[in-house]
Formats: sequence, structure tokens, C-alpha cells
Amino acid sequence: MVYIIGNKVRNSANPMWSEGKPYVRESIYEIKDSKLPPVNYDRHTFSPHSITHCESSKHINNSGNTIDVLFENKPDIFFGDCLVLKFKNELSEINNYNCIKIITLGELKDKLSAFEVIPRKILITVENYPENSDGYHSEEFIVVLNEEAAEYLVNVCDINLFGTTWKSTDYQPGKLERPIHEIIFRKAVIFELLTLNHVPEGIYFFSGIPLYVEFMIECPVTPILIKR
Repeated sequence: MVYIIGNKVRNSANPMWSEGKPYVRESIYEIKDSKLPPVNYDRHTFSPHSITHCESSKHINNSGNTIDVLFENKPDIFFGDCLVLKFKNELSEINNYNCIKIITLGELKDKLSAFEVIPRKILITVENYPENSDGYHSEEFIVVLNEEAAEYLVNVCDINLFGTTWKSTDYQPGKLERPIHEIIFRKAVIFELLTLNHVPEGIYFFSGIPLYVEFMIECPVTPILIKR
């Protein structure tokens, strides 16, 4: 069984950040009678943070690695055994617009205790998270780890890849700090805006090979999970 866990990118997709449209397709050549060249050929422009993407430590640190460097030196980061964890959908209201679920160390340990072997790649979400009109985890229903849980994943589980269905690994409105990103990036790459509502909790083979582009910090990707 193969699960596609990256959402289809559409020209009509809505931005999640102040970056304009996440995807634009422009025609360069079209097949027309008696006209050269006889091909259809498009230009594709991406703003990756509003679509399924992976990101490297240079995202928050000028001295961090770019994705191409990680891919050259540690390609196995981007494929291998992976654990999908689904936490209870217990969101607390922040204001009239947003609710939040902060996953604690205790909750994380309870989930991990059900598995004899913990892979180095871990994807998290909540059960039956609401989706927006583009099919992504709704922005208003925030799911993040607390710092203790993130430290546990890095120091005890020794993860090299972390993924979430929400649009970010941190929720720090109005602040410069990105503490969960900083912790995770010590050992791992991050995948955001995954789609996991259709995937049961458990262990899979993960593949999320990035585009091999020089200096790439955030990269559009279509990861998959394969049930053994």
C-alpha cells in the first residue's frame, strides 16, 4: 500500500504566509498549427512555504546547511523507516480564530511506548484534523510540540527527519525566536504541510527526495509512505 502524503499543488492554491501565490504556471510555448516549436512548455514558479515542503537548518540560521548539501552528504535522511504518530484531537481555544494542541513529553512517551523499535524519522499530527479548501491542515488548528518533547526526539530518539501536517513546526506569533525549529534542526530536516488524515498510525517506509537544486532552503516535495 502506497500513501501519497504531499498535497496536489494547484494554480488556484491560496497563500498561507505573506509571500503571494504558492504556485504559478505560465505558458512559454503552445502547440499551434503551422507554428514552431511544436511543443507545449510551461514555466513553474513556487513559493514552497504554502505547499508541502522540506526545509533545512539555513531556514532559521544563516550558518546552517542548505538542502542540496544535506542530500549530497547524508542522502539517507530523505528515505527509510518512518513512524506516523496521531495524537488525540484535543485543541484548546486561543482566541476567536485559533485553537492549539501542544504535544507534551508525557503524551509523546505514551505514544512511543507502543512501538518496540523507534525509527529515526517521525511524523506527527492529530486525529481527523480539519482541512482548508486546498486540502491542507487548516491554519486555525495549530499542532506543535513543546520544547521537552522536541528535545526528547532529538536526544533520545536521535531523529534525522521530523514532519508535521501543520504549516509550521513552531507557533511563536510576534516573536523572533523559533525554539522547536532550532531543536529539531540540530539533527533533522523538517517536512511541513504533510497530508496524513488518510494514513493509519504506524511504521512505514518513507521517501521524500528533494529537488537537487543549489542553495535550496525550502523545497517543494511529494513524499510517500509505503506500508511493508
